[in-house]
Amino acid sequence: MDYHKDCIFCKIANKEVDSYKIYEDDKVFVFLDSSPDFNGHMLIVPKKHIVDTSDVLKEDGLLLHMIDVAQKMRELIKDTIGTDGITYLWNMDNAQNVKHFHMHVIPRDKTLEQQPEKLPVDVVYSRYFKK
Repeated sequence: MDYHKDCIFCKIANKEVDSYKIYEDDKVFVFLDSSPDFNGHMLIVPKKHIVDTSDVLKEDGLLLHMIDVAQKMRELIKDTIGTDGITYLWNMDNAQNVKHFHMHVIPRDKTLEQQPEKLPVDVVYSRYFKK
């Protein structure tokens, strides 16, 4: 695995920094965003340090794998939190807060007039995802 010692996502994927892990396989690491837009907001990061889409497209099948994992996380969110929609998102260039390619999986619920109260990440993890 390509690893950058100063990259927080590399450290999380390498388990050097604590996170609220949701899923992991040989290519990606999924965890709850520490500054979520909504309860259950997850990040999917490649274990290999990749900066942007031009780099991720050079990795055979990685982007497609990330989308497949995002679909699995969508089902998990629907089964646990019960939202009616999901937003998939990735930022590029200066819109990236962390210069490590990552995909956001953000629960949405358009049926509610108001989004539920945003809970602390540890509460969301304990309530919905802790096994």
